[in-house]
This record gives sequence, structure tokens and C-alpha cells, in this order.
Amino acid sequence: FLGHVERCAVLLHLIDGTSEDVAHDWQVIREELSAYGGGLAEKPVITALNKIDALREEEVEDKLAALAEAGAARVLPMSGVSGHNVTEALRLLRREVMTKRRAEAEAAAIEEGHAQETEQWRPGATRAPIPPQAPRRARPPLRAPRLRRFWPVRAWL
Repeated sequence: FLGHVERCAVLLHLIDGTSEDVAHDWQVIREELSAYGGGLAEKPVITALNKIDALREEEVEDKLAALAEAGAARVLPMSGVSGHNVTEALRLLRREVMTKRRAEAEAAAIEEGHAQETEQWRPGATRAPIPPQAPRRARPPLRAPRLRRFWPVRAWL
């Protein structure tokens, strides 16, 4: 299973909020990843405290504090059942994946000698001025014979 995880750009640790010791659960996951090797311990991680719908608010706060004390950098409280913060977790994951892909593309471009600007595009910042265009000719006035072709169609309306 962990061989498949090597190809992932970011890891999402789902910690069961109903567990007695969430900090221990998080540490077990981190130890398994570092014991496996393959750079898994260095991958970006998003930690989510799941099943918060089954906990009281003060329990959630205590467990979030315990995870932060254990070393979890970003802890997102969420509930898969109620959907609380699920979209936010997906957005965080996508942001991390896109950041990694962008960095890999820039590294590949530098290797190939096709380095591009690192500055992000802003509207109007890189556009060349629009050259003036020649004035358009005025259209000739519409003649009645041309309208007769459409008379049967307009009669239906």
C-alpha cells in the first residue's frame, strides 16, 4: 500500500476523532511513514480530525490542541457524515498538488533550458498595446427584397 502512496503529491491523515488518544494515532502514522522510507515522511501533509459530529465542541478543541502539541502543523476539523470542512480539505489538497506540479514543471523547464518567468501573470501586465484599427466601412442600408426572404419565417412568430 505504501508503495502506491509514494506517487502521491500530498498526504491526508484522517485521524479518528472518537479515538481516546489522537496524538498517539498521529505519531503512529508518522513513524510508519518514516520507517518505510521512500521520502514519504517529507511529503506535504494535511491532517484532518474526522468524526467531529460525534464530539462535543470542547472535546474537539482539546483534540485539536493535542494534535498541535504532538507536532501536526495543519489540523482541519471535519466530518465526512455531515460534510463539514470536506470541501475545504479538498481545496487544500488541490492547492498542494498544484503547487507541486508547478514546481516540477519549472524544474523541468530549467533543466531543458526553457526557463520561464516565475512571476505570475496579472491582467494587463504582459499585454502588448492594441494597435489602432482602420475604421470599418459603413454597411449599406438593408433593401426590401432581402427582407422578403424572411417574411414566411416571421409570419410563424
